[in-house]
Amino acid sequence: HLKQEIELFADLHQTSPAHEPQECPFLTIIEVSKLIGISVSTINRLIKRGEFPNKKQLSPRRFAFMKVEIQEWINSKRI
Repeated sequence: HLKQEIELFADLHQTSPAHEPQECPFLTIIEVSKLIGISVSTINRLIKRGEFPNKKQLSPRRFAFMKVEIQEWINSKRI
């Protein structure tokens, strides 16, 4: 299942060779988990509590976080 999820989001990070690579504005839940150091289940629990940014639906089966919203959440947690 994890492999399928990774494959589904792989095309979000691909860039055309004719253009300068652009940074993707989205992060998968796995990327967010690695970035902030908390588990996927904890992220989902925080979302349910309203304590974490919601995932955005990109297509019928694809969900991702807006990178800017995650950065704002990280900044709000700094002392």
